[in-house]
Amino acid sequence: MGLFFQEMSNDYPDHQFLQLGDNSENKVFKMNFWSPPPYSRVVTALCAVCAICFITVIILIVALKPAEPQPDQRLHHQMTNLSDGIYSHMERSSLDDSKVIDKLKNIEASVQRILIDKTTDVLQKDIASVLVVLRKLSDWATKQNSSFLDSLCGADWAHHSFSCYYLSSDTLSWQDAKKACESMNSHLLVINNNEEQRFISTFSRPFTSWIGLTDADGSWEWVDGTPYDSTPKSWQDGQPDDYYYHQLGGGEDCAQMKFITTAGWNDEHCTRKQYYICEKKVR
Repeated sequence: MGLFFQEMSNDYPDHQFLQLGDNSENKVFKMNFWSPPPYSRVVTALCAVCAICFITVIILIVALKPAEPQPDQRLHHQMTNLSDGIYSHMERSSLDDSKVIDKLKNIEASVQRILIDKTTDVLQKDIASVLVVLRKLSDWATKQNSSFLDSLCGADWAHHSFSCYYLSSDTLSWQDAKKACESMNSHLLVINNNEEQRFISTFSRPFTSWIGLTDADGSWEWVDGTPYDSTPKSWQDGQPDDYYYHQLGGGEDCAQMKFITTAGWNDEHCTRKQYYICEKKVR
């Protein structure tokens, strides 16, 4: 009988069958079965649960995210391979627990990289397409707007932003120029910002022209009531100087756009005849 158990033990080394206790007087039988340690079973079970949860989350992200395009066949194939890989590794009972966890983390990182790369690729292409369309629309709108505003401003008037500008071909005193602009349902030029100043510098070059700024009442004022302090100043160096020695009587109370090396403002006696610039809003 002892020989039988010895042969069975040799054939099945992982088990012990009904071995006789040598030190027991009553020869009590002992039977032990091999079982994995509790820690190993718990870790393996947790890894399996984590793997299933992770795959479920990935599937939900891909299926429910409306703003992103459906994954193509390549991404689907990659996801399937990753899923198979997880289960394959979980089923290998001989794989060490720490290696299972490391492998799971590596697979998770790979999936995240795939999703990020895929999303970034698609977004960059979409943004580039939108920018091309916007650029074309902007160019088209600019051309349409230019033609439309030119037609609203009328002959001999130039448009900038939503204003129309007229550069006279005759010369008048400041007061007469003011009246001439008003007769055309406009007013002498009022410069509201630096962009308008740059436009006028090009538009009126190289002529010296009256603009709608005067200090006849003691302080500088724009003809349309725009507060002088709220607008940019483009006086040339040393101006305004209210020069009195021109033998015309009084000082210099009217402003003009004057070109020396660059365009800038200069105060001048209001009776001098100059070209003038009229301005009106597009209606």
